Amino acid sequence: MPKEKNCSNFINMPKYNIWEIRTKPPIHISIEHIHPITIDILSRRGFLSRSQIIKFLDSNHSIVNPPSLLPDIEKGAKRLHKAIKNNENILIYGDYDADGITALSITTKFLLKLGIKPFYYINDRITEGYGISTKGIEYAKNNNINLIITVDNGISAFDEINLANSYNIDIIVTDHHETKDILPNAIAIINPMRKDSVYPFKEISGCLVAFKFCEYINEKYSYNIDMTPLIQLVAIGSIADVMPILNENRYFIKKGIELIKESPLPGIKAIIESSKIKQNKLNTYTIGFIIGPRLNAMGRLSKADDAYKLLTIEDLDEIKILAEKLENTNRKRQKIDRIILKEADLMAQEKIKEGYNVIILYRKDWHEGVLGIVSSRICEKYNKPTILLSMNNELAKGSGRSVDNFNLFNALKKCKVYLKSYGGHAMAAGLLIENDKLG
Repeated sequence: MPKEKNCSNFINMPKYNIWEIRTKPPIHISIEHIHPITIDILSRRGFLSRSQIIKFLDSNHSIVNPPSLLPDIEKGAKRLHKAIKNNENILIYGDYDADGITALSITTKFLLKLGIKPFYYINDRITEGYGISTKGIEYAKNNNINLIITVDNGISAFDEINLANSYNIDIIVTDHHETKDILPNAIAIINPMRKDSVYPFKEISGCLVAFKFCEYINEKYSYNIDMTPLIQLVAIGSIADVMPILNENRYFIKKGIELIKESPLPGIKAIIESSKIKQNKLNTYTIGFIIGPRLNAMGRLSKADDAYKLLTIEDLDEIKILAEKLENTNRKRQKIDRIILKEADLMAQEKIKEGYNVIILYRKDWHEGVLGIVSSRICEKYNKPTILLSMNNELAKGSGRSVDNFNLFNALKKCKVYLKSYGGHAMAAGLLIENDKLG
């Protein structure tokens, strides 16, 4: 990270108080069948009218936004329909985290139900990093791929998409990350975060964008595939990617949990059993802190392919083996977490003493795969935006987490002159920077 004096938005950031004491609730209303304490809590969180509170608490299907409002979804649907009709070679390009893995599984399962067996590709976190890689495009070329569909990535892959175009490979981008000032040259870019997007709720996961793309095609071309079981994967990906449980996210998460409790997909059932979760006790906590980390562990310490296979295949014996592999890998990940967290916390304390409002830490021997987790814990402990970087040869790769009212993506954007690359959200972002630019 550049020296903080070079990024005035960091240095001038106000200090945050964890506790804010209010003496009076913002509103005084009563609503039948809703406890006054619930109304009080919601009013303090910005729900200031009877209709807002009722709508928030209503998680039925009426709050789901139509896929047709997503930008470029019609273009993307036409191109995928053509590929299906002409039996073209299709590759689904996923990401290595739980959101990307569930998005990849959703899209693969949908195409398999149509009789299409797609190729897939997931980057190696350490050697390729986030987003479309040159290696991935070369893999597509070598396998005679005609169409690539990205899920949970692609919005920043300008050069890689141009490379694919030069090989006459079309790309449909489905993503949910923040967009930059220009968009890559893809056939379609389906992303609610686009500046020209009219989609009413922006904060949906990559797996929900993928689900809605499949849902739109399913309805438009009357494929009549039952999409309902795939909502289980939407719930897991959305919770693991820390999407706000608002608007349509509430419906998909609630519905997904209900479906898992009733009849989980084989891979999900295997994780529940291997991690000793009681199926009837499943909730957002168990998904966010038990299932999600196990799916993420594979991509953090090795390749995420096994997590994807676990959620996608039907062979119960192989699924059981993969679930145990996830369990063991997660234990290794936890050990690495503890070591780095102990070191980072000591360094963070020094930053706090020096009066920094943003905590930026870096070392040569930190495992890149767990930097996001440790950043999150340091950020939560000190209530300050936190970035951890691992230095390797001439470059440092980092992951950051933020607090409310401080947009980390925009902060990095203002510092982009110092960065090799960056991307992410307001609350979480990744970056690549030359070592000699670190303070």
